[in-house]
Amino acid sequence: MHLSDKKKAFTLIELLVVIAIIAILAAILFPVFAQAREKARQSSCTSNLKQIATSMIMYCQDYDGRFCLGGDFEADAATGKWPGRSWVVSVQPYMKSLQVLGCPDDSGAGHSDWSGIGVSYAVNGYLNPNYKWYSNNDPANGFEPLGLFASNHIGWLAPRSQVDSTVGRPAETVMATEKFYADEMAYQSIPGGCGFWGGNVSGLAANAVFAQDNWGGGWGDILIPDATRAADPCPAKGPNGAVSAHHNNRADFAFADGHVKSMIPSATDPDMTNRPQDNMWDATRP
Repeated sequence: MHLSDKKKAFTLIELLVVIAIIAILAAILFPVFAQAREKARQSSCTSNLKQIATSMIMYCQDYDGRFCLGGDFEADAATGKWPGRSWVVSVQPYMKSLQVLGCPDDSGAGHSDWSGIGVSYAVNGYLNPNYKWYSNNDPANGFEPLGLFASNHIGWLAPRSQVDSTVGRPAETVMATEKFYADEMAYQSIPGGCGFWGGNVSGLAANAVFAQDNWGGGWGDILIPDATRAADPCPAKGPNGAVSAHHNNRADFAFADGHVKSMIPSATDPDMTNRPQDNMWDATRP
């Protein structure tokens, strides 16, 4: 047999070149695959919020246009027990499935404990940060809700949510957004009072994004976004507030007219003090 008929083996240099080419291709393609995977997760999250928004609107149609309570914590007069009913419980019959309550990026979604099931979303429970007492001839005293959803809590929170017909800018008013259960748990472990009041659960918590900028203590940590706010060691006190922005630094927002949009959270409130007319969390804007 002629020597030229023998198979030629790879040299070490050739093998190293092939490995280098594979490594370069992997370095190029892996981020693309990661972005594609994240885009798929965001699409799933967008679909979830769209179903939640549709369910909210269906609830309103059945209840004379009134949004449900973000959380109902008033004790029953007969039994003395608290119902512990959040918006999740009120709207669930319209959603039909609990799976829409979890974003694929939220590692805590679906977590179950005594207070309910961990969810990835929160409703707009923005309260007036200037301590304006609730009026409109309502017998209950409480802080005036500027968002769509109120909480009923022993009279010192305004117990009535907004009516859809009175929302002046439905296409520019936040209805719900992302507030991960995993973030909630992580914030509570940060020293210095970073944890939120209430957990992101389906049962006892209000599942709302509030704002009392000038409060101290627990409730002062529950903030809507404000682009003028400086970064803070506690993420919830930074420009994005309590909103979870894990989709390439963006979050999905459902609006009062039912549409869903991806935004940088701080863009929903460019300047609470000097541009209140642009605060998308205020449902009372004309």
